[in-house]
Amino acid sequence: MAAADHSPHSRIDIPWADVALSRPKDPTNPDDPAYNWAPIDAAVSGALANRAEMLATVFWTPAWATKSGSRTAVPKASDYANFLAAAQARYSGFGQPLITDWELWNEANNRY
Repeated sequence: MAAADHSPHSRIDIPWADVALSRPKDPTNPDDPAYNWAPIDAAVSGALANRAEMLATVFWTPAWATKSGSRTAVPKASDYANFLAAAQARYSGFGQPLITDWELWNEANNRY
């Protein structure tokens, strides 16, 4: 009987509003200067150091991506898709650790 994989799992929160304080000029490029990945990189590296598999959750809308300026407002779909493309490219395993599992919006039904 094969041994079961007992790798720990970590959830990495990626608050879009904190990573992209201003609208990026090249939004699908993870190296756009508008993006500050440093806190996320640290969390991902820490999880990897503990040999954890990672699930990334992307949430919170930047003020520039919504009419109301609220981080809980529904963003324009293309802005959100562009950010997801940048995040996936950053954590594709080339240059930064690999994140294989993604949750697109945590608690989408939460009234806040």
